[in-house]
Amino acid sequence: MRILIIETESIGHYLVGYIKYILRCLNKKKFQVTILTTKKTSQHPSFLILKNENKNINLEFIKEIKLKNKQTISLIFYQIKLYFSIKKKFRYLNKKSKFDHVILNSFERFDKALCVFGTPFQNVNFSGIYLGIRFHLKEYKIFFKGRFDFISKFLFQRLIKFQNLKAILTNDFFLVRYLKKKRFVNYNKVHFLHEPKEFNYSYNKLVARKNLNLSKKSKLLLVYGALIQSKGIKELVSAILDSNINKNLSVVLAGQQSEEINNFFNTKVLQNLIFNKKLYIFSGWQSEINEAKIFSACDIVWIGYNNYPIPSGVLYQAATKRLPIIVSNKGIINHFNKKFKLGYTVNLNNTSDIVNKINAMCDYSNYISFFSNIEKFRRKANPNIWINKFKKVVIN
Repeated sequence: MRILIIETESIGHYLVGYIKYILRCLNKKKFQVTILTTKKTSQHPSFLILKNENKNINLEFIKEIKLKNKQTISLIFYQIKLYFSIKKKFRYLNKKSKFDHVILNSFERFDKALCVFGTPFQNVNFSGIYLGIRFHLKEYKIFFKGRFDFISKFLFQRLIKFQNLKAILTNDFFLVRYLKKKRFVNYNKVHFLHEPKEFNYSYNKLVARKNLNLSKKSKLLLVYGALIQSKGIKELVSAILDSNINKNLSVVLAGQQSEEINNFFNTKVLQNLIFNKKLYIFSGWQSEINEAKIFSACDIVWIGYNNYPIPSGVLYQAATKRLPIIVSNKGIINHFNKKFKLGYTVNLNNTSDIVNKINAMCDYSNYISFFSNIEKFRRKANPNIWINKFKKVVIN
């Protein structure tokens, strides 16, 4: 069976997050796998991990299409260019390879163009991982200013009617519930799965802190992933500066910084926090080893996202490392926390609330009260569950 996996994104989260689990589904004797990507993506450290683990994968390349900004018109032109680039390359490759199935690792990269122009994969079946769908969120009172929800809904209805679409996997259980409730045609093609997470390296807390030059005695609160304003970083800093915050608390921020956050870190106030070891910054993409060290070293994970209604992989990483969380009172992450009770919820507009919840989490009796719930949720992030479901709905 010949499989084509398409991933043109050069950010490591998608590559390490999903493709490695897709590849585990594909027995090397039974499947011939080709990955269609860009030169830039193939040079990313996370992609090198994939290549080292899977020596026999064939790589094919398309020209990188740059997204100038995230304005609607730029996103539309980006999707259209990417769509026709993939369509052209697929027809060329399929003449010699005769693919049996196409898997889209990041469906949302060109989903709108695909819905408008039809499948670019001729008569070949295709499936994909589709994250960040939002047209249904108002139904569940999840705050989101969706100006074009009706268009997104119409296009999604068109998408799941495509005869050659076999399955869509999403990390949003509300979407599956919504499609069934509204009786969408072919709603059963859409499947919810908790995100698969694992750490390939394990470190003792004190060893990890020593390796990273972190305080041995502090309570460490972690902010992980892309360091952008929507992660409530400025609100968290306001809490750190509050006179009532636990004196033993320090914050670790690890990930690629946006320009706004980078400028924020360079202010005098933030530089003082860094100098006094109240703030530790690990800038840029983190390798699997560094990632494992950082999570092993920390005690609490901050997922205080603002204006970010969709799920987060950091939630599952925290659970995998058995760490309690502090989340904002908005979005699907808040609903997960209400249901599974993995930590405290805070109001980002209330610094005192953030301070009080952080201080409460620093109290050991409160801290350990979440462990049994985290352990139950941790099992849902087991990669084998994801792999087995993927096999069932896509491969079989």
